[in-house]
Amino acid sequence: MSRFISKLSKVGENPTSAVGFGALSTSSENAGILFLGKLSIKDTSIEQNLVPFDALIIETERFARKSIAQCGNNFQNHLWGVWATGKITKENAVLAHESGADFIIFDPMKTSSGIFDVPDLGLILTVPLTVSDDDIRSMRYLPVDAISVCLDTHMQTMTAASLGRILSISNGFGKPTLISEPGLLEIEDAHALRTAQIDAIVIDTAHAKETTKLKAQLTGLPRSRVRPQTDTAWVPGISQTSVEEDF
Repeated sequence: MSRFISKLSKVGENPTSAVGFGALSTSSENAGILFLGKLSIKDTSIEQNLVPFDALIIETERFARKSIAQCGNNFQNHLWGVWATGKITKENAVLAHESGADFIIFDPMKTSSGIFDVPDLGLILTVPLTVSDDDIRSMRYLPVDAISVCLDTHMQTMTAASLGRILSISNGFGKPTLISEPGLLEIEDAHALRTAQIDAIVIDTAHAKETTKLKAQLTGLPRSRVRPQTDTAWVPGISQTSVEEDF
């Protein structure tokens, strides 16, 4: 199984020891949500501060063998995956996996169905915030490990309505959920996502310092669990605490 998917499935647990993955072994389990650092394949410098991130996402449109292999060399001590923004074939996925990528985030409209035949590669489906309920119903049975909900790039802050839509999408797929946020989340928004059992947030690696601060703030907040839901998603209030406490 993909190491990242395994780690994603344990979000919210209270392990007695941290799960290490090389240089990205600083645990954010106590923060109750994972932080993924995203960077372009054109900027895969290992000189950046990567410590705050539980895994790295290398964003690329094309799968050039040389570039993917360079990622394998630069990040061989890190847990990393690829965010494919362009067309992707099974051969592309195999190349990434053989180079060291543990997971891949892909657009279902641009991806060959052969990607499902690559063993041990974590598969994460990109889903826009504007996805229709019909599309959710048609894609929910795809054999993917998680979904990545992409917020509107023009969104300055997360509204209550967008949070409700995120939860509706997450409940519709019934899969671990990543949130791709174009900017930095406020602590209230990050806490609301954690309380709503969103599993990970994607942040640009340029915001490493701010991510460290955000993780520390979340760790200082009480951990909570949402009551089981049936047909409707529960939308937490930003300052609401009507949840069950984990002991």
